[in-house]
Amino acid sequence: MAKIVCVLYDDPVTGYPKTYARDDLPKIECYPDGQTLPTPRAIDFQPRALLGSVSGELGLRKYLESNGHELVVTSSKDGWNIADCVERSYDLGTVAAGRIGLRVLRLMKPFGTHLHYLDRHRLPESVEKELNLTHHTSLESLAKVCDVVTLNCPLHPETEHMINADSLKHFKRGAYLINTERGKLCDRDAVAAALESGQLAGYGGDVWFPRPAPSDHPWRSMPHHSMTPHISGTSLSAQTRYAAGTREILECYFENRPIRNEYLMAVPAGSSVRRPAGAYLLVQHRDLKPVRRLDAPVFFGRRGSHVTSNHAALRQDASESPARESPPDAPQMPPARAARA
Repeated sequence: MAKIVCVLYDDPVTGYPKTYARDDLPKIECYPDGQTLPTPRAIDFQPRALLGSVSGELGLRKYLESNGHELVVTSSKDGWNIADCVERSYDLGTVAAGRIGLRVLRLMKPFGTHLHYLDRHRLPESVEKELNLTHHTSLESLAKVCDVVTLNCPLHPETEHMINADSLKHFKRGAYLINTERGKLCDRDAVAAALESGQLAGYGGDVWFPRPAPSDHPWRSMPHHSMTPHISGTSLSAQTRYAAGTREILECYFENRPIRNEYLMAVPAGSSVRRPAGAYLLVQHRDLKPVRRLDAPVFFGRRGSHVTSNHAALRQDASESPARESPPDAPQMPPARAARA
């Protein structure tokens, strides 16, 4: 009979938790470039084995030896060990599909990834069809099917610690979690414990809580993490974007033109809603006494927050400046347009 020699990658040394185990193999439904799919009768898969590495043996040993053939597996130690950083993720989900979340989905589409999203507002049907998206109404539903979960939602009371010990139980074992929004979206101890146990294969983030992180912060020492000190907004392109946005807001304000809803978040007077992280409170200069004032604080959000009340109420209020009258040409804040809650 035949002798088959396989030259495969070494087993992973770093970047692959030893306790990681897939429940099954990803289903191959298509190739991004339209090539014909392979159609084997079966692939023998052993949990904890990476198929393309020495221990995985391409799932060939049982098949070959049962048919009287000999399998010899060796490895090439020269060059980059791709097994340490191999792509094993075939379902990706974003928590929130606003400007940033939708951009993530569009960037991932060419890779043939199955895309999912969680958002209280469904995207237009045309967008769902274009990207072949699956909409979810709960974090548990999304987490159960995704190999990678990426957080692209703002921090507010409803989302604080949304990733915790209970919600992590619903994640696929060996999933990856990415958080580029706010560190407080995650329970730091629960994330560290999930990485230690292998429930999470890795955690990547640009955000910490508190900041700066103390020396004993568990994210400094937990395994299989990739953390940066909140530097994603410091690139030249990012600085250009928020400089341009700030300039546009001020031009609209002083020229009495409506400010785009993407930049506004109005909170009703007396509301317990806190200012969202990443948004900026409008501050009126003391030398520019307004003729009208806002009944609700308005926040300028650099991350594309939507208006959360119908509009920002404006009214005359002479008591704001008893020392002098406002000049007739004093700049006024135009009413914010209604937007989805």
